[in-house]
Amino acid sequence: MCGHVTPVVCALTSLLVLVSCVQDCSPPPTDMESYSSQLEKFKATQVIKSRILGGLGYKDRPFPATSLKKSSACQLLKIVNDNDSATTSPKGDYYAELQEMISFSEPADRFQDDNIIQFKVVRDSQGRKLEVKSANVLVKLKYRGSKNRPRTSCRPKNRRSDVKKKHRKSGCKITILLSTVDDDGTPGEVVTSLRADVKKTHWFKLGIPKQLVENAMLSKEQILKLHILCRGCRRRIQLVLVHGSRRRRKSKGDKRKGSLRVMRPRKRPKRRLSRTRPFLILHTKVETYIRSRRDISGDEGTCTGQDLCCKSNLLFSFHEVGWNDWILYPASFNTGICSGACPVVPLGSRDHTTLQRTNCSATQLAPLRMMYYDTSGNILTSSLPNMIVERCGCR
Repeated sequence: MCGHVTPVVCALTSLLVLVSCVQDCSPPPTDMESYSSQLEKFKATQVIKSRILGGLGYKDRPFPATSLKKSSACQLLKIVNDNDSATTSPKGDYYAELQEMISFSEPADRFQDDNIIQFKVVRDSQGRKLEVKSANVLVKLKYRGSKNRPRTSCRPKNRRSDVKKKHRKSGCKITILLSTVDDDGTPGEVVTSLRADVKKTHWFKLGIPKQLVENAMLSKEQILKLHILCRGCRRRIQLVLVHGSRRRRKSKGDKRKGSLRVMRPRKRPKRRLSRTRPFLILHTKVETYIRSRRDISGDEGTCTGQDLCCKSNLLFSFHEVGWNDWILYPASFNTGICSGACPVVPLGSRDHTTLQRTNCSATQLAPLRMMYYDTSGNILTSSLPNMIVERCGCR
C-alpha cells in the first residue's frame, strides 16, 4: 500500500486513521456525565430511604393490610393541609415526631355485639412518652328520605289542619352515646354524648377523654374498646358501624337436573368492613425527645460555579421507589444534593501552618410532614426533621 509514497506520508496517514477510529469508538463525554449524575441520584435516593425508615423507627418498610383506598383516605379525613398553622416543627434533629394518628374501628375480638367497636392505638416507635392533646371519634349517620313524600320527617304530624306552615325539611332528633365496655361486654360509664337533629347524611365528631386513650396506650394489648349507641335512629336514620350492609346475591344452588331440583347448601356470606366505619383521630405531641447524633451548625452560604460546593435539585418520588402503597402524603418532595469542592482553610489566624479541609454539606434543612400506614393499618402523620436540603455550604 505504501510502496509508491514516502515513509513519512505513510506514517501520517496511519496516525490519522488511528485517531479517527479512536474518536468514533469512544463514547461522547455527555454519556459519562449523565451516567455519573444518575449514579449520584441513585446514591442520594438510597440515603433518603434509609433516613425515612430510620426516622420513623422502622427497619424495613411496613406492609399494611387495609381495604381503604388512598384517595378515599385523603378525601375522607381532610387532614392534609399545606397551610396548617397549627403544625409545629419537631424538637429533635433525627427521629420523627408523631403528631396525628387515625385508627379505624375493628370488630370486637371477644364479643358478638356489633355496637362494640375497638381501636388499635400505638406507642411512639422510639419509646418516648406521648401526650394526647385531643381525641375524637367520628361516626357517620345515613339519612334515608322517602321518594314519594320527601318532606316527611320523624316528628309526629300536626293535627291542626287549619294552620299553614312553610314547607321545610325537618329532621330526626337523635342522641349518640359512647361508653366504656366492661369485662362481660356490657356498656359501662358514658364518656361522651351528642344530641343532634339529623336532616341529611352527615359525619359527627364526639370527643372522648384524653386519659382514656393514654391508658389504652400503656396497656399490654394497646386496644381501646367503646360501646356506641344511637337513640332515635329508626328507619330513616342508620348508624354506620364496623360492618357494611349485606348484599343479596343470587343463589347458585337452584339448578335443575332433569325433573329434579338439586339444592346445594348456601355458604354463610363473609361480612365485609365498611369503608365509612367509625374512626379515631388523635393529636399527640412528644414530651421527651432524642437529640441527633450529629451537629448541623455551621456557616450558611451559597456558592456558584460548577467545581465549587453547590446544591443540585432532586425530586424524590415515592411511586418510583415503590412506596406509594403505604405513603399517603406527599406523593413526592423536592430536596437537594450537596456536591463540589471546598477550600482548605487555616485553623488559626496567627499560625497558618496547620490547615483544615472543609467538606460540602447541608447548612440549612427543613422538616418533612408525612402521612402513612403502619403495620396495624392505622394512618399516622409525623414530622421528620432535617429531611429537606435547602442550602449547601462548606464547613
